[in-house]
Amino acid sequence: MKRLILTSSSGFGLAKSGLAEIVVAFSFQWGPLPSPEMLAAYFAARSETLSPGDHWSDWGIRWPSAIRNRKDLSLIEFCEPYDAIELWFDPSPEDQLQLIWLLDHLRSHSGPAQNALWRTI
Repeated sequence: MKRLILTSSSGFGLAKSGLAEIVVAFSFQWGPLPSPEMLAAYFAARSETLSPGDHWSDWGIRWPSAIRNRKDLSLIEFCEPYDAIELWFDPSPEDQLQLIWLLDHLRSHSGPAQNALWRTI
């Protein structure tokens, strides 16, 4: 089973755990709440209009060489080949807000990633 872990910046230690092929840590620290357009661009495929740090794949991820070529995909496209996608977020208010933004984005898409086993831990 191919496993992917999506987490907050407090989950960086999971990257060395060997629990998943890759651990993607998010960091939403823009100050004021991002606009819907900014969040959509953050989760979309990388475009030349994005600045460093404005794409989901820019934050603290150790990219295994076998999947490094996939880091410019949208988050939804990146999730497609995984059988299990786990959401590991702490109960802190900041982490819970990040989880809400992530879940809101994910629920608005259909496709192969919806066939994966999703777990919130």
